[in-house]
Amino acid sequence: MSDLFGRLRGRTLATLGIVWILFLALALLCAFGAIKLPGSGKTPDSGNATSTPLSTSAPSTATAETPASVQPQATATGAMTLPTPTSTADISGDGTGGLPWGAFGYGIAAHGISMPYYTMDQISGQLGMNWVKQQVRWDHFSAGPDQMDWSGYDAMVDAASERGMKVMMSVVGAPIWSRTYFDANPQAAPPDDLSLYARFLGELIDRYQGKIHAIEVWNEQNLDREWDTAEGVKASSYVELLRLAYQVIKSRDSSIIVISGALSPTGATFVDAANADRYTVVDDFVYFQQMIDAGFLSYADCIGAHHNGYNMP
Repeated sequence: MSDLFGRLRGRTLATLGIVWILFLALALLCAFGAIKLPGSGKTPDSGNATSTPLSTSAPSTATAETPASVQPQATATGAMTLPTPTSTADISGDGTGGLPWGAFGYGIAAHGISMPYYTMDQISGQLGMNWVKQQVRWDHFSAGPDQMDWSGYDAMVDAASERGMKVMMSVVGAPIWSRTYFDANPQAAPPDDLSLYARFLGELIDRYQGKIHAIEVWNEQNLDREWDTAEGVKASSYVELLRLAYQVIKSRDSSIIVISGALSPTGATFVDAANADRYTVVDDFVYFQQMIDAGFLSYADCIGAHHNGYNMP
């Protein structure tokens, strides 16, 4: 009996092996047949030729989605034809009425006071940029009227000048001695007498004659952390500061580019919790329109802009 069962089991295994071989062979033949089918040159048996492939085989659908016969239909030659330009714009930046410097340049904002020569070497040598922006904190270096520690800025300006770089100064923050309003959270603010700021700009230009090429008048003035005054954030007050600054700058050196303070892209407006008439934050689009209404375009060569923020993706 054991021999009988052994022979039956052997025959069964042999039969199963043959069946599996035949099954695999059939599968391979079907696979190769499916791969070759789209390339056989056959067209649908319908009298109307169409670019839609047969739907009976997934591989043939994927392969026949872009047959050569439909490629001309996918190209809209008439729609893609562009007109030939008839004139070339002048972007040299040296035309009459233009700014004294080229229309475009690369630069970076840097704190060049602590290591001025190293910083300028990195900007000009490693980055290959020819502009540097340095923020001037008037409030940090002026202990009293007619008192100013220029030493850090002297080294920074000299380092940039020696490397042939152009310098943009962003001047912010009135000293404590020039202000009378202080709330529970004192922050940066203009002086009570706005002409003091303009006078300081004149001193700055006189000290670095020929080495300053652009001045940004204030920074993010639509925030109370930069414009912390009794009346709060107010565009018309800033434009008055800009007007006074512009007049002094141009009277000292007409080649200096005057840039309006870049607004913070807030996308929102807030009022003081203790005073509903005092704004602490103003939407930059709203504030910008208020600046236009107050005539700021007459007192700026360029418009400062900050692109960071959720409303500037």
